[in-house]
Amino acid sequence: MSRELDPDVAAGAHKRLQHLNRKHPDTVLFLARHTSGVPDAIDAELVAVDRDGIDVEVREARGSTTARLEFAAPINAAPDLRRQLGGLLDEARAAAPDEPLTSLEEEIQSHRG
Repeated sequence: MSRELDPDVAAGAHKRLQHLNRKHPDTVLFLARHTSGVPDAIDAELVAVDRDGIDVEVREARGSTTARLEFAAPINAAPDLRRQLGGLLDEARAAAPDEPLTSLEEEIQSHRG
């Protein structure tokens, strides 16, 4: 099966990545450090998404690289992306339980009441 998303889903997913890069760069960096295998990342940007994961441009002191955030299951729709991002964030939090909450985690907590 192709890794490409349906064009409508891809457009929505791209908007979601842009939102995360713009509004939650600390969360993007947290994900890059703890789920993509680049623990020394100093900056990160979500650059592409397909059914199986997200490509992340990661900057370290020694240069830049593209890393991958792999989904636990393929996505086919916007709600799938939200679930998989949540799973990645949970995975990152489990790897770094003592780090401060990211802006997205704080937002999620505030909506839960």
